[in-house]
Amino acid sequence: MGGGEKRSWLDGHGITFLPTVGWAERGDLRADGHGNTVPRFHIAWGTGTGVVALFARYAREASRDGLLTFHHRHRVDELVVEDGTARGCAAPSSRRTTPRAGSRPAGTRSARSNSPPRP
Repeated sequence: MGGGEKRSWLDGHGITFLPTVGWAERGDLRADGHGNTVPRFHIAWGTGTGVVALFARYAREASRDGLLTFHHRHRVDELVVEDGTARGCAAPSSRRTTPRAGSRPAGTRSARSNSPPRP
């Protein structure tokens, strides 16, 4: 239901989609056959970077205008939402974490490791 509203918002901000005729869950390709009758996914031109660029631009503008502050190397646990609008975020600690070069951030583990996270 919200697809039209979201699609027009994205189009209005310059994000367009590949005109995909075939799609991954296409069934047997017959009109009366099994499978989906409409695509279940959409691919944006520029894929990840093309989509992120729009939101990164808004974030940089908000930072320039004093509406957004970046705190690099901080973990965010939740968004603070008031009246349906994100107003901030909550983090477990306000201290900056600067790991040594080549080390993993505290509380994380390597995908190859079975050891528990470091305290």
